[in-house]
Amino acid sequence: MTLGRYSFIFLILLTSFSCQEPVDLDIEVSDDSLVIYSLFSSDEPNILSHFDVEVYESKGILEDETPTFVEDAEVKIRLSEDQEGETLALTSLFNHTFYRSEGKPEEGKYYEIEAAKVGYPTVFAKSFVPLGVNILNPEISNFTNKQSIYLGNLEHRFNLTFEIQDYEEFNNYYHLLVYYRRKALGPDTPILNHTVGFDSSQQLKDPDIMIINEANEFFGAHIKDDHFNGERKTFDFDLRFLLDENLRLQDLELEIELRSVSEDYYRFYQEANRLIHTGDNPFFSDAGTISNNIENGYGIFAGYSVRRHVTTIEE
Repeated sequence: MTLGRYSFIFLILLTSFSCQEPVDLDIEVSDDSLVIYSLFSSDEPNILSHFDVEVYESKGILEDETPTFVEDAEVKIRLSEDQEGETLALTSLFNHTFYRSEGKPEEGKYYEIEAAKVGYPTVFAKSFVPLGVNILNPEISNFTNKQSIYLGNLEHRFNLTFEIQDYEEFNNYYHLLVYYRRKALGPDTPILNHTVGFDSSQQLKDPDIMIINEANEFFGAHIKDDHFNGERKTFDFDLRFLLDENLRLQDLELEIELRSVSEDYYRFYQEANRLIHTGDNPFFSDAGTISNNIENGYGIFAGYSVRRHVTTIEE
């Protein structure tokens, strides 16, 4: 995983606040605002398990200017019951600039962000890290393969089933990702994850599931518990991936990653994915077409937790 993992997502978000072409519309033009981008988790590898926040200046919706990164903002993170909080430090890492906290998110806790810059309204947002939900009784079976249209590759298909125990007290949202990678040959072997595609017909069978296969940034099965709140739920997915025909399945391992996400996270992924298909139509390119939980500004501040299961493949 890298710090730039979500860069494309945020570019989508930023372009939703300015049109690509000037148009004559009889609407109110918004003032300049701050745009906040922060997805945070207690369960990511150490390099990502802080609050990392990007702050941009956004021009009015009819101004054809690219938002610019703000390097002189004051950004604070605090627990909802904590009035003091922590001021984040401007940080550069791997050619990526952002504001980073020393403190780390914790499951089940609510957080607030405040960002201020002279000449702009101070922005606020609240979110939380949902309690993680375990992956129960995972089973991988029914491996088949066929020659791919891409020469030198085989398309491998398989079935994944598992269960979860959904929490009853509130509505819950999930993001399921599946990866394959080569087994590590040693402690210094780099780990390269490759996403596994979902059979999109799954969402026709289950109204609580939306499959996104078009772009890696939104990839996976996005799930809400409208029809199984508080129940034990069994999932049954058909998946597929391409593999060099000279590699054996026994040389791979699979990782199942189940994120328990906030509603803001869930809506952001779905609506940002939809936005990339709208083109330059100004009626679908404004800030109102994508979820925004930033008071006095735009953007996303949302938490998630992760549970993982790693297994080898046996044909």
